[in-house]
Amino acid sequence: MAAKRRSGKRKGESAEEAQQQRVSANRRERQRTKELNDAFAILRRIVPSLPSDKMSKIHTLRIATDYIRFLDQMNGDGCRLFGCDMPLYEGSLQTTFNMWRGGMASQPQYYPEPIQQQVYIKSEEEAWFSGGVQNTDGGCTLSDQRSSL
Repeated sequence: MAAKRRSGKRKGESAEEAQQQRVSANRRERQRTKELNDAFAILRRIVPSLPSDKMSKIHTLRIATDYIRFLDQMNGDGCRLFGCDMPLYEGSLQTTFNMWRGGMASQPQYYPEPIQQQVYIKSEEEAWFSGGVQNTDGGCTLSDQRSSL
């Protein structure tokens, strides 16, 4: 038994009215899609990625999820990840994240002498959009590579 197919026309509605509603619905859907694509474009600029990354929507969401997890661990563990020291690599949070993401953080790192550095990370918004964090104590400086937003 085949299902009955409904026409786009409602009772008491003219073909012109039905067409106008369809045009309006299409316009709303195009606007919604544009806003979604704009939001993904912003997310792609904020989330660190590797040159080899194909930044599809699903891949962007996966990297963003990993980045949030990474930042949470950096915040909660005081820059100690997976039982080994993971200082900011060359002062760059993006490079450190890419190393963590690539599994390099799980490898123990040995340093000839203890590293005396402190990392100051402001709120996410300040760190991402202010151009970086300046440290006057001789520690490392977070140089924001996404300041071109």
